[in-house]
Amino acid sequence: MRSRDEQAAAAPRFYFPDVPDIPLPEGHRFPATKYRLLLERVRREGVLGRAALTASPFATRDDLLTAHEAAYVDAMLAGTVGRDAMRRIGLPWSETLVRRSCATVGGSLAAARSALQCGISGQLAGGTHHAHRDFGSGYCVFNDLAVASLSLLSDSAIDRVASMHVPPDPSVPVTLAGVTYAYVATPGPARGKVESITVGSRVV
Repeated sequence: MRSRDEQAAAAPRFYFPDVPDIPLPEGHRFPATKYRLLLERVRREGVLGRAALTASPFATRDDLLTAHEAAYVDAMLAGTVGRDAMRRIGLPWSETLVRRSCATVGGSLAAARSALQCGISGQLAGGTHHAHRDFGSGYCVFNDLAVASLSLLSDSAIDRVASMHVPPDPSVPVTLAGVTYAYVATPGPARGKVESITVGSRVV
């Protein structure tokens, strides 16, 4: 029989950005509260069962450089990014925005690595795939999926990455909707190495 520590280590682990809501001007169209509402709902309804729910670690500058240009990363972290660049993202710059963006990337990276150990993992945020290498767009500052995928490929932890998007259910109220990204590891034939990792998204 496994010890409690062994059982805890084997349990799936999901992540969430433990950061306040992004401060936005009144009437802004981005639903900044949706991630907090999703976290409250997941906890209240026990959606994840025995899986552990853990605050996402913050991505480091080196993590971000896996998928982004240094000049863009440094400007965003320091708050010196231009107005036109922020207008393209669609959100005003703030320390909270940067912290949430780093937590989102860190959560995806942690979830991807956790999936290699447990078979499945995910986070209650993420999917900021509109961010490009040297600029953000569409409410996305840093590309968490690119960082997670390129990091695992660089570490030779995986050979392939499959990205799958499940369209949102139109019956789900926008105020309660939150994007959840799950990472599923597929074992390969050689020495137990993971052959591929599938990144799936769904609005819940």
